[in-house]
Amino acid sequence: MPIVYNGNSAGITANQPVSVTNPVDGDSLTAASNNTAAQTLANFLQFLQERALLANFNNAATVVNAMGGRFTGNGTGAGVMGTGGATNGVGGDFFGSGAGTAHGVRGTGSGTGAGVFGTAAGGGGTAGVQGVANSGAGNTGVSGTADGATGVGVFGRSDLYRGVEGLANGVGADGVYGRIGAIGATGAGVVGDGNGQAGASGGRFLNGTGRANRAVDITTGHLRLSSGNAPNTEGFTNSLVANNIVKAYGRITWTSAAPAIVAAACFNVASCASPANGQIDITLSQALTGYAIIVGNVGAGAWVMRVPVGSGSSPYRVLVEDGGGAAVNFNTTTGELRFIIIGTQ
Repeated sequence: MPIVYNGNSAGITANQPVSVTNPVDGDSLTAASNNTAAQTLANFLQFLQERALLANFNNAATVVNAMGGRFTGNGTGAGVMGTGGATNGVGGDFFGSGAGTAHGVRGTGSGTGAGVFGTAAGGGGTAGVQGVANSGAGNTGVSGTADGATGVGVFGRSDLYRGVEGLANGVGADGVYGRIGAIGATGAGVVGDGNGQAGASGGRFLNGTGRANRAVDITTGHLRLSSGNAPNTEGFTNSLVANNIVKAYGRITWTSAAPAIVAAACFNVASCASPANGQIDITLSQALTGYAIIVGNVGAGAWVMRVPVGSGSSPYRVLVEDGGGAAVNFNTTTGELRFIIIGTQ
């Protein structure tokens, strides 16, 4: 009766030469000599089936963490090349199956090569790499992660046009969004570097051609100029540096009583005091190391306000005098002082 032989992949390794022993004329014909070649081929076929199931390169259920297929190019040849059909065909579709970090495509670069490299070869808005985030919380079109201290999550280079461009195509959408995660509190959401080139900028923001359009909108937080104070020999056209902006301003009023600040009309002003008639001392919340004060009075007649030279640190003293040089008595008068302070910090 016939005997069923089941292929056995034990002892067979990947890329092993297929060697089959066939009987020749003069050999005695037995079941063993007749079946040797067929059984050897069955063993190799079993090995292939366990790892690729040749019908569609699915992994066999009995092989843990096996690859669906392995392809290795030679020299500059590609490991896998796929060409889509003539009408919007796709060169290849890859799906990550399951939850967690199931990647559709995972690429690992070697040397200076990229893990994933895309070339825009056609015209009309062709993209080298395009990512689309379908509707769903936390979906990201393109995500780049730099694990090393000097790594770059996403790098865009352009020799003639734009290295990276973000397009917001909906109400409330953001063209480019940078965010600091839980690690690296001293980092920045977005960094732009002009690389010291004359005429270059670390960042450029446009909004049409009219000056009435906002190019930059800071919705929370504040803008900080941390590059240091410009020396006296430097000058810039229509530019802001750390020591040419107003560091404090405010209003101080009195009505037959000691002067007091109008808190809603002050910035960087902690308090004020009047140690004597005609004297107002202004204390700042954040100190300055060098300063210049401009003061003026509102609706108080021909009063003179002077700022004597001090040490540079607050409180800053303002003298309020009448036309003859006498100190104004705050307890018998009504007045208002407005001031701005510019200085170095």
